[in-house]
Amino acid sequence: MKETILINNFFNEIRVAILENSTLAQLFVERETEKHIYGNIYKGRVVNILPAMQAAFVNIGKKKNAFIHVSDAIHSVKSFGDFFSASDEEGTEDNQKYPDATIEDVLKHGQEIMVQIKKEGISEKGAKVTTNVTLPGRILVYLPNLNNIGISKRIIEKSQRTKLKKIISANKKGKEGFIIRTQAQTAKKQDIINEINFLRQLWGKIKMRFDRLPAPSLIYEDPGMVYRVVRDLLTIDTAKVWVDDREQFEKLRDFVKEYFPKFSNKLVYYNNKIPLFQYFKIEEQIEQALNNKLVLKSGAELILEQTESMTTIDINSAGFSTGKDFETFAFNINLEAAREIPKQLKLRDIGGIIIIDFIDMHNKENRKKILQKLQEELKKDKTYTKVYSFSPLGLVEMVRTRIKESLVNSLFSACPTCGGKGKIPSTQTIILKILRKLKLVCASSREKSIVVKLNPISYTKIAHDKIFLQEIENIENQYKKTITISSEIQIPAGEITVVSYKKIL
Repeated sequence: MKETILINNFFNEIRVAILENSTLAQLFVERETEKHIYGNIYKGRVVNILPAMQAAFVNIGKKKNAFIHVSDAIHSVKSFGDFFSASDEEGTEDNQKYPDATIEDVLKHGQEIMVQIKKEGISEKGAKVTTNVTLPGRILVYLPNLNNIGISKRIIEKSQRTKLKKIISANKKGKEGFIIRTQAQTAKKQDIINEINFLRQLWGKIKMRFDRLPAPSLIYEDPGMVYRVVRDLLTIDTAKVWVDDREQFEKLRDFVKEYFPKFSNKLVYYNNKIPLFQYFKIEEQIEQALNNKLVLKSGAELILEQTESMTTIDINSAGFSTGKDFETFAFNINLEAAREIPKQLKLRDIGGIIIIDFIDMHNKENRKKILQKLQEELKKDKTYTKVYSFSPLGLVEMVRTRIKESLVNSLFSACPTCGGKGKIPSTQTIILKILRKLKLVCASSREKSIVVKLNPISYTKIAHDKIFLQEIENIENQYKKTITISSEIQIPAGEITVVSYKKIL
């Protein structure tokens, strides 16, 4: 399946969309004011030991101290799941270190340690960190604290697994570890060796910064969302990578030329009056991904409700059924939902505990088929997931690794008029929505006067934002328009109406 990557840089926000056959499959969003810290490495100081929880808090220089469990404070391949099997491991003496350790055995109050962000702070919680540092490349993941070689389970052929592990073993120095990524299947031997040397040198620089800088300090910053996505997803199956910002395009071009020269021709600068995401017709798909209700082709609905502790997904038959055989009807709707749910979890970046309420079925064989289909579709998702059987109440429980806020929670804030029971777009989301729509309208309309109508709640949020007002002025000057922002109670909270040449756009 050919993938297209779209990179949109607009008003301090970068959005990266992954399209599969013109359909939005994944969306990554990063704002200048809310940069992700997943993967960053810090020199931290232990500030509190919690024996009852077998954990500790570490000051890494953020508002909230980071949390580390004893299992993440011990160097062990157990942290890397299925990448290691008994036959894959080399030098297993590291795994025996502190086999029954307590948090007091491993960490001391005031101790300075190197930690990496394993999961970003969510809601009121601080980040979760680990001492099992990983440095990902395109072909390999470098594990400086482990003396092991692991391999992606997606590399199935035994002879190929053996060949790749031999290359790594021949170039491994001392006690260092590697995970061989799926991309290694198509890599040349010299490319693998070059990446080993690059990652090894990078680790050397990180250790030097750890020795030199005081605690707490940031000693390694992840290269950023755009570079991470291109590094991991740019393959022979990628059709094109479209970039709509000239400066971003030139930096990315240099990055691709240096590390993936054979894919340089896939990078394209997008220079068009019509915004990139509008041209590829995915803005509506993004809006749908932010909605808690999704209508399936059959007319049934998925209702997704996210809370801090879990996400519930209800399959609603929409009050209709076909024929007298309700079991068959329920099975068909559930089968459709089992195909769609993994796509939505991936697109919306939903993690943690997930409860799925399928339509009741009494046939055990039908239940088994639904579980099989769900698991089959989830295999297409690189994020770790685990599905459990139907509970006595007919619910399916599953977990999906969560390393940051979901798409909805990162772009929306609690609604002030309902005591936080609902959500409306955050201030930044409203501003970006207005600016994008104005850009499109100004580029296509000959009308000199344009009015933006907002709900009073939204209007209050943005009316005195100096950066926003400056950007409005810039658009006015660029397109020779007069733009007015007004407040109307009839406009739903979070919605925007743009009026131009006596038409509502």
